[in-house]
Amino acid sequence: TDLKTELTDKDLLVITNNHPGFRKITLPVLFDHAKPSMLVYDFWNNFNPFETEEYSDRCIVLGNHKQFTGGNNKEKKS
Repeated sequence: TDLKTELTDKDLLVITNNHPGFRKITLPVLFDHAKPSMLVYDFWNNFNPFETEEYSDRCIVLGNHKQFTGGNNKEKKS
């Protein structure tokens, strides 16, 4: 199966292992062949979404939920 053709109509890619093959894949490779709305949830931190800012809002890695949801932009209470 070709990953590039498999992602064209997917909404979510969940990565639940740390297979060495993921080291050969970059976020641009994943997202450039995916739907513009596709999200990646990487349980094993195979990718660093902050290395490529363009994709940081579409990739969640274990432990970075606060950054993904805008946790640094806390709402001010009146």
